[in-house]
Amino acid sequence: MKLLFQRSSYAIGLHKNREHIEIAFFNDEQQPCFERLPCEQLSQLPQLLRLQFATKLRRQAKFIYIACLEPRLLWQKHLLLPHIKQPHELYRQVRLILQQHLPIEEQLLQFDFSVSPLQHIGTERQIDYVQIYAAKKQNIQQQCEQFLPLHLDILDFHAHALLRAFHYCAEIQGEIIRNENTLFIYQDEQHSILLQQRQDNLVQFYRPSQPLTALLQAFWQQQPPSETSSQENMCYLVYADPNSLAALQQDCQPAPLIAIDSQQYPYFVALGCALRQQHNFKHLSKVNRYDASRN
Repeated sequence: MKLLFQRSSYAIGLHKNREHIEIAFFNDEQQPCFERLPCEQLSQLPQLLRLQFATKLRRQAKFIYIACLEPRLLWQKHLLLPHIKQPHELYRQVRLILQQHLPIEEQLLQFDFSVSPLQHIGTERQIDYVQIYAAKKQNIQQQCEQFLPLHLDILDFHAHALLRAFHYCAEIQGEIIRNENTLFIYQDEQHSILLQQRQDNLVQFYRPSQPLTALLQAFWQQQPPSETSSQENMCYLVYADPNSLAALQQDCQPAPLIAIDSQQYPYFVALGCALRQQHNFKHLSKVNRYDASRN
């Protein structure tokens, strides 16, 4: 279905893969489009995008460039805190936690946090689940410089970009995702990744590229007995090359496995970045992100 009104901004997802930049965006029919450019040709991207949209593109339309922070550069802390009503008091508490755990001067850090309430039905809110994210400003700057001469508008989190892409593809395929009973499995040339949403806690299991069966085994070995007992009820949502996918299907029978077509969605991380503004899934509605233009 075509839009009734032309858009004034277009989210463009970017992901660097070795010497190339992978690109994803949505056209005016809301269909995902993919491009790939050598890093040295990235300056040509605005012109290529304008050709894609042709006469439908408004003269004042803006491209919003979105990439994600590499997981190795991100420090995370998830914890429960007594509910703090005043935002400035919560901000002060987060700063104290950072000072206790990171031996880095605060002015060299950029941090963000999200808060989700935890309470029993019918009782007053007393506890918050707080997720804190921090990275060195120098690393953030270097990450942004990889995409010059383009200037990033948003620097998101890698795991959150993957989750958006998974949910989008599952929705297109008509699949219903129940977060706690779903393991999201992603593999490319560099990483084998497993994600699981447990209530408000996002479990992130990153490994160098390895067979997916070995990734699953390593994941379950690190889980407490209360979690491992739920293996049989799990569904796997998987993005991988056909050979890895076939091997996992053989090893995981009879567990339900939903495959995402890597040919149809060739640049999965870039797709998740492009979805940053277009799709606001409920479980990510309070997720903050690094704004590359913020001091």
